[in-house]
Amino acid sequence: TKTIVSGEDAAVSSSSALETAFLETELAYIADVLEEDSKNYHAWSHRQWLIRTVNQPAVWDRELEYVHTLIQQDPRNNSAWNQRWFAAHRAGEQPLSIELCRRE
Repeated sequence: TKTIVSGEDAAVSSSSALETAFLETELAYIADVLEEDSKNYHAWSHRQWLIRTVNQPAVWDRELEYVHTLIQQDPRNNSAWNQRWFAAHRAGEQPLSIELCRRE
């Protein structure tokens, strides 16, 4: 069975793919900047804006994984700890589950 995608559906799919590609490119760029200067306030601020704007559970979860790696590399990186708090609390927009609270 062949699925026919209407022009509108194809545009939405293409738009979604473009947004995902943009997100990946931006997050990779910011990670490169932070690799050079892990305390770059502007890079962290842009990263928070990007993640809050996208606001998808998978992106929040991935951010927790990312900062966990940074904290393992340097446990004294206060910027990474701050980002961890930001991601764990979902920027104050989503209540945390009991399981996540216990884990954090």
